Amino acid sequence: PLATSVVSNPQYSGNTFNQNTYHAVGIIPETLSQNATLERIFVGGPPQFTDYFPYIHLGALTIGSGAKLTTEAGVIVKVLSGTPLVVNGGLDMLGQNNPTGFVIYTSIHDDSKGGDSNVNGSSTSPAAGNWNGIQFNTTATASLIEWSHFRFGGSGNGIIRMASASPTVRNCEFEINTWGLWIQNVSNPVVQDNLFRLTTYLPVTASINANPTYSGNVYDNNGYDALGLIGEPIGQNVTISKRNLAGYTNITRILVGTLTVNFG
Repeated sequence: PLATSVVSNPQYSGNTFNQNTYHAVGIIPETLSQNATLERIFVGGPPQFTDYFPYIHLGALTIGSGAKLTTEAGVIVKVLSGTPLVVNGGLDMLGQNNPTGFVIYTSIHDDSKGGDSNVNGSSTSPAAGNWNGIQFNTTATASLIEWSHFRFGGSGNGIIRMASASPTVRNCEFEINTWGLWIQNVSNPVVQDNLFRLTTYLPVTASINANPTYSGNVYDNNGYDALGLIGEPIGQNVTISKRNLAGYTNITRILVGTLTVNFG
């Protein structure tokens, strides 16, 4: 019923929603060229939607180089499929540690967060891999993801994918995703005090060239409570180093794909 650009600032009041395909506000896919804030919104409506309203990504939102998107505490975003956010600039998700303060990214089928947004009752259920993940590219600038929950995504290469990018990810919960963090190439993120629960495969997978800083993370009942090693071509001298992660000293490494050591 409603769709908005993240740079717009509409004022909603007293609206009623009835017999729509989605009870949510759509985020228009575009390339962001200026700083913007994704705010909690209240639009009014029937009794089951008297709280803050969830958003739905209608396609990929690209944060352009030099721009930053800030997501307010308490924002809930549902994802239909695919990659909702491509970060070539900065992304701050500034959740808070209280029952209504977490930033939540989850599947459109997840009625436990933000209500029955696809208005189909219990006819569909969420599952790991319903959507892909958030992509940080080489030009991404300093970014902070904190007190945020990521659910039912992670198809492809991870729920948060970093390609020579180094955001700080702390105090977050990753639950029921196919893959967790995917830290590729020369990425040096801070990964601190996060919970990885019920990941189908690996909670964290990283390149040999990556140098993340891990501390205080917890693994809980994942497919493999280990650290993934990305299979890729190697064209320089590198060392597979011991890593301590999630309470494991010298955590087991699992190779994902083929690691090719190039000639020379």
